[in-house]
Formats: sequence, structure tokens, C-alpha cells
Amino acid sequence: MENRSIGKFILLSLITLGIYLIFWHFWVTKELRNAGQDVPTAWLQFIPFANLYFLFKFYQASENVTNRKVHAVLYFVIAILISPWVSSLLIQNELNHTTTATAGMPQQPNMNPQPHMPPSTYQMPGTPTAPMGNAPAAPAQPPAQDHNQQPPIPPAPTV
Repeated sequence: MENRSIGKFILLSLITLGIYLIFWHFWVTKELRNAGQDVPTAWLQFIPFANLYFLFKFYQASENVTNRKVHAVLYFVIAILISPWVSSLLIQNELNHTTTATAGMPQQPNMNPQPHMPPSTYQMPGTPTAPMGNAPAAPAQPPAQDHNQQPPIPPAPTV
């Protein structure tokens, strides 16, 4: 999430008479989607009643990204009773804190890398290939022998 200046947010919102807030919703919606959140299109803010749905889903996604520091229902009520501008200002403040808090944390390594091949061509080692069309199936390969393994000890003779 981008760290945006609160002073710039207030100044641009006042100078543009609220038009900045519309663009801000588009930008933050894109960032929330990039963070893996399910947010509807920001174009819904222009459709009556659909804009309420958009705002609530937007606030829920913000709540998820900020680890519950943004309370979706509370911010939705603030948007309805006071102004969406106030709730958006508060959300940007929390997003800035979340971005700052996670900036110094090391990235988690990907413990489950996926192969860079299409699934149709990827084959697990040691598995027989499936026949495609009229082509015969490839014979199964015997498992590779471990050369470091000790040979089995024969049983002792019985007397």
C-alpha cells in the first residue's frame, strides 16, 4: 500500500471540491486488489445504492489489510452520518501506519514454489506419462537406486 500524505489528502480534497476522493478510491481499490482483497469496481461509486455496497466492501477490505485496525461497520456509519471524506481520511491514516509498520519486516520466503511450466506439460518425477491421442504410453521408469544405501544383510544360517 502506498504511503500518502494526510495533509496532501486534505488539501487536494478541499481544492478539488471532493473530486480527489473519487480518484483516491480508484487508486486504493487497485492497491487492495493487489493485496489479494475482494473489492468491487470503484465505478460503483457513481451508481445510487450500489455506491453504498462499494463503500462497505471497500471498508471490509481495508479492515482485512490493516489487521482489524479499521472497523468496517464503524467507518461505514461515519460515511453515512458524517461524510465519506472523513472515513476515507481515517482509513488512509491507518493504511499509512500499516505500511510503515510492515516496511521494516523481512519478506517471507515462498516455501512452496510452483513450477514454471503449464500444468499440461508438468510431470512429477517417477510417474508414468499418460497417453495422448494415439501415442503409446511411455514405460514407467524404475525408481532410481540410492548408491549410498547399504545392501541388505542376509539372514543368519540356521543350525
